[in-house]
Amino acid sequence: MMIEFYPNYFIDVSKVALRTQLKNYVTDVRSDPKFAKLKELSDLCAKHVETNKCNTFVVVYKLLKLTLLLPITTASVERVFSDMKVVKSNVCNKMRDQWLNVRFVTYI
Repeated sequence: MMIEFYPNYFIDVSKVALRTQLKNYVTDVRSDPKFAKLKELSDLCAKHVETNKCNTFVVVYKLLKLTLLLPITTASVERVFSDMKVVKSNVCNKMRDQWLNVRFVTYI
């Protein structure tokens, strides 16, 4: 569960409270016709905010935000490591490690 991977983001939420809120959310959304024809997760998030369910189901809203943000942050980190690999492979044999470390910190 995401609550285990990001405990600082869910400080005041227990697993029982999360399960209860998720159950209530699913029941509420299934009975609401505004949520009937949604195709993507981004549509669900937009409708969630539009209908003000983000204030009612706070924990679910946090989960939705994390779900949308994780692919972006992961790609950014991967891009940095890929760029570091290129820089290191081209410069590694020519320069000392200290000089290279300074350049990495500046680049990142």
